[in-house]
Amino acid sequence: MGSINQQVWKLISGDVSIQKGLKRDIINIRGLAKFFMKKYGVKASLDSVISAIRRYDGSETFTEEELTSIFKHCIISTKNNVVCITSRLDSLKQFHKIFEMQANHQLNHTKFLTGPNSVKIITDNVNKDKILGLLNEKTIIALEDDLSEISISLHQKATATKGVLARMANEISMNNINIVELLVAPPDFLVYVKEKDIVKTHEALLKLSE
Repeated sequence: MGSINQQVWKLISGDVSIQKGLKRDIINIRGLAKFFMKKYGVKASLDSVISAIRRYDGSETFTEEELTSIFKHCIISTKNNVVCITSRLDSLKQFHKIFEMQANHQLNHTKFLTGPNSVKIITDNVNKDKILGLLNEKTIIALEDDLSEISISLHQKATATKGVLARMANEISMNNINIVELLVAPPDFLVYVKEKDIVKTHEALLKLSE
């Protein structure tokens, strides 16, 4: 029974809308159990899944009132014409000129993110050709353009509140929007989506502040 509980609780913890519905007692538990069994292939009897759902205690992973207060006075802004360049990690040796240009304010609004195997440059479309001209074409892994940035600035207590990022990501995914890139520096969050999705993304995140 323990493994069934863990499997079901993991599914609930990964979906804020289900957590909210259970907390408000507006979800048909039998229907939710059948959904888990059909959608995620939970291998157990219907009664066992229902029991696991009823045993779920989301108090540690989701507190609606606390999250609502976090988003209540958030500041949301958007920016279009954004580009993301992904290059191999060994291309960093070519970055001295790029960093020099940024230090001289020639590459405004440019951000760098280094991973274990690659480095990403997120910048304005007007800076794309400048940066590409300083990189070896062979080191470039991907170029994602036609992006928009949506910036969400929250209260400082967001850094100590569980579920903040999950809440935003869930609202976006429920609107069938794909997050292309995500930069997190709590209490500030930068979400990158395709330009065609920026209006829906903005509207979805605004609902959190209502």
